[in-house]
Amino acid sequence: MRRLFTLLFVVLFLSVPAQAARIGVASVVKNQVNGSVAGVINVGTGVSENEVISTGVESSTQLLFRDETSLTIGPSSKLTLDRFVYNPNTRAGDVVVNVLQGTFRFVSGSAKPGGYTIKTPAASIGLRGTVIEG
Repeated sequence: MRRLFTLLFVVLFLSVPAQAARIGVASVVKNQVNGSVAGVINVGTGVSENEVISTGVESSTQLLFRDETSLTIGPSSKLTLDRFVYNPNTRAGDVVVNVLQGTFRFVSGSAKPGGYTIKTPAASIGLRGTVIEG
């Protein structure tokens, strides 16, 4: 019986996904916005590293990250928040966003220049503290 309980505990423990670290928050949400981790996204909903964000028709959202980066996602868009590493003490950061479809506006935050990468189906863009739309 004890062996069965231990096995059940291990199976249940390993099947529960680890809580993803919150890297930012939705500050504006218009209509239907979903996240692969968060589910339905509303104002104040946290977003996580490796999360896929998608917007419906006539929908959009603005995400604010811990380094003060702002990412606005337009209608019928889909992107992955691939990587977010940021140390506020040194301003060192590594932020990677993979735009799969649709439109976006990215305003880099307080991390040192060169720490931002936007991937699109056509190109990979390294940012040095700027605003980019695509």
